[in-house]
Amino acid sequence: MTTKTPASPKPRPAPVATALAVETVPINGIRPAAVNDEIYKRVRADDPAVRELAESIRALGVLDPLLVTTDGVILSGHRRHAAARLAGLTAVPVIFRHDTHSSDPDFAKKLVEANRTRDKTADERIREAVAATDPAEAHAALRRHREDARTAGQDRAAREGLAVVGSSSAIRRNKVSAGKQPMLDALEKIVADNRAFWPLTLRQCHYRMLNTGVLRHAKKPGSKDVNDDHSYDDLGELLGKARLTGVIPWHAITDPTRSSNVWGVCPNATPFIAAQLKEMFAGYYRDLLQSQDFYLEVVVEKLTAETFVSRASVDYTATYSVTRGYPSLDALHEIALRFEKSGKSRMKLLVVSDFDPEGEDIARAALASLRHEFGIADITAYKVALTAEQVRKFRLPPNNVVKGSSSRAKGFIAANGKHAYELEALEPAVLQSIVADAIGCVIDRGRYDAEVAAETTDAATIAAYAARVKEALGLPAQQ
Repeated sequence: MTTKTPASPKPRPAPVATALAVETVPINGIRPAAVNDEIYKRVRADDPAVRELAESIRALGVLDPLLVTTDGVILSGHRRHAAARLAGLTAVPVIFRHDTHSSDPDFAKKLVEANRTRDKTADERIREAVAATDPAEAHAALRRHREDARTAGQDRAAREGLAVVGSSSAIRRNKVSAGKQPMLDALEKIVADNRAFWPLTLRQCHYRMLNTGVLRHAKKPGSKDVNDDHSYDDLGELLGKARLTGVIPWHAITDPTRSSNVWGVCPNATPFIAAQLKEMFAGYYRDLLQSQDFYLEVVVEKLTAETFVSRASVDYTATYSVTRGYPSLDALHEIALRFEKSGKSRMKLLVVSDFDPEGEDIARAALASLRHEFGIADITAYKVALTAEQVRKFRLPPNNVVKGSSSRAKGFIAANGKHAYELEALEPAVLQSIVADAIGCVIDRGRYDAEVAAETTDAATIAAYAARVKEALGLPAQQ
């Protein structure tokens, strides 16, 4: 009987290394991650815990492989790496993460994830959370909170359930005559077009109406809207009817000359605590002008322009003050104190005022007082608005004829003519843009951009701290 020789087995292909394969590599072939020291306690060879681990490795070897990126940077095992060196090892067991490179944008997040089970201090957990937080998203959330805070007052009436007197078209027809309807339609459009700048003032609506060409009464050709008290009062009456009937939202208009205050009271501590937790760490503003080599302040003459100056200033965190005419001695003293507190040696003052004899003199008077009475030697003042060039460019309607009783009237009339112009004549968006552009023009943009970038990082840090505090309090992350 013939004995059949069994065929030789076919050679198996060499095993393909996977992400979980353990390899022994020279200890000099891998290196620590720099970001590890930023998140966790720095690994030191003289640390008693590291020395104790080195004794264990000298006796038993490295029992738990190090986790390393494809380019040899340690994700997990920095203490084992340092202890192995201390123990005199020349090679260590390693698992390569071939899907991870040290240059990956999310490298820090992966390092945190790889070290999830290690014992950590509270500070290390906070720094882990910072590394895992997207700075851009955190900064966007911070800016959304600011915008919400800025616009919160706009809808206060609606939130508090303030009722208006009717809103049906029947009431509208009964209250407003057919002759007044075109004027009301134009007024509605002005208010709607300026929704972003609510609440508006009657004077702002008045100047917008002057540019529409709409008659105050459709059947009276001579009732053209002009810049006088009669037209102003007529618009005020129509605006009152429109608000009472609900045609124009009540909270879309304000009277800044009359103020009130409602205390933020609570029935007990519970709603207060809930509100505070919801707003935890949400009101942060980095001083975006701190690295400029001068102190900047915007001075606005009129309370009616404050909203637009505020919106222009907030993105720069530029200080502004409302003087309501010439700055008083107290107001100038406060400006001088803010300048002193800034620690800067120079000041730049941006002035926003009417184009009339007094408005043109406010910048000069403020400059002279701050320089000679308050000792600020290096100060420059700029008239940002309203200027003769802006009057021509935007074809603004005059406010009044300059009064001859003004001590500055003669010089103003000689240089600019007999008409005066108010800030309210500018479209709100235009005034806001003018002020914002002026701030951007006088600052060092590179330094400002660096501060914005730093604020983005700050936002991530704050978001991480808030998350950790809420976790410690047992609150949901979205609380």
